[in-house]
Amino acid sequence: CTEIIEEVKLHLDKNCVKQAAAMIFDSVWILACHEQGCRLVQAVIRSVDLCILKRILSEFHGKVHQACYCCNANYVLQCVIETSPSYCITFISEELAPFVNKLVRHRYGCRIILRLIENGSAGELPNAIAADAQNIIRHRYGHHAANGLLEHGTLQQKHAVLIALGSQNLRTAVESACNKNAYY
Repeated sequence: CTEIIEEVKLHLDKNCVKQAAAMIFDSVWILACHEQGCRLVQAVIRSVDLCILKRILSEFHGKVHQACYCCNANYVLQCVIETSPSYCITFISEELAPFVNKLVRHRYGCRIILRLIENGSAGELPNAIAADAQNIIRHRYGHHAANGLLEHGTLQQKHAVLIALGSQNLRTAVESACNKNAYY
């Protein structure tokens, strides 16, 4: 892995992007999970044309969910979402759909969901998040997805988050008032 990284870096430094990309084919997933390799894959992704990008993306099919839990591969996935046309990455939201409510509560998974929301590539994921907004807004990581919906969601999704926020604020106010007037 280290040998590949050094050789690809050398090609990138010489502006030989196609050669660098060709060197990582069939090793994208392994490199994405490696600390130095994930940076290298991101550099290649930012430099290649659409045809090569599609080839790189094909190596993530079936591994998206796993990438959301990897401290290195999640950065590659974020880079893919930020730099790729939305029609090339629909498979990401499709693979994550069954796990969305768990992922928004995960340290790395919430980043992926947020990038999808920000880039309009989330498919039906925002609807699932909005449906569980009551629980998500109070979560350490989940609230990032709720904020993403407030900024980039549809009117219905924003409404669901605001209702959840309103009921949360109302509940907190009532509990606070009750505690002040309680006799113990």
